[in-house]
Formats: sequence, structure tokens, C-alpha cells
Amino acid sequence: MHLEKFLAQNTQSKILAKGDIIFKQGTQADAAYYVAEGKVEIFQDVGARTSSLAILGAGQIFGEMALLRFDEYTLSAKAAAPTRLYVITPDILQRQIEGTPPLVKAIVDMLVERIHSVNEVLIDHDRVNQV
Repeated sequence: MHLEKFLAQNTQSKILAKGDIIFKQGTQADAAYYVAEGKVEIFQDVGARTSSLAILGAGQIFGEMALLRFDEYTLSAKAAAPTRLYVITPDILQRQIEGTPPLVKAIVDMLVERIHSVNEVLIDHDRVNQV
């Protein structure tokens, strides 16, 4: 089944206006998101400064790392245009993971941890260079 069709049938959608905050860094992850339409800005607050890191468009997923790790969001996200998202909750993600073969799950878990470690280094590097 095509991903967007699966999400349309199994998740809630969320409509946002430009500028609406989706989540803030440091808050507990409660969902990942799929961009169905529109644009999302991923940004970081460092002191009084805000640094834009990426603009995501239709077909992209974000917030998944924190959700997979049952962790806090390390960055913030807001709608950069009128946007429609599919909300991927922990239970939906967990149901999808349950049928994964053990070797594939172990590799995915390892990749998640490696990416998280690299992200932390990059975020710390940005904080030091912007102070």
C-alpha cells in the first residue's frame, strides 16, 4: 500500500496556517509527522537567536527520531506555509514495527542511535559557533 494512502486511512490529519508551531525543542515527543501538503521549517533556538536548518515539503517525515527513542524533540518545527500533516502516533509506529524481523529491527535501532549521536554533535557545534 502506498504510504500516503496508508496514513490517510490510519492517522489523523492536522491543518496548519503559516507560522503555526508544530513542536518546540525540549518538549517530549508525542508524534512524528508526514507532510501531505505545504512546507515545514525545522529550526533551532540558540539563546535569543533562531537558526533555520531545513525546509521540508510534501512526502517528507519529521519528528521520527525523537518518537523512535521515546525522547524529547531536539529541534523545533513550524508551518512555513499553509500545511496539512498526517500525525504518526507512537501506537501506529509501534504496530508497524512489531512485524519487523529481529535483524532488521536491530539494524534500524543501531542506525537511529548513530544518527542521534551525529545530530547531537552537530547541534552542540552550532551552539558553540553561535554564542
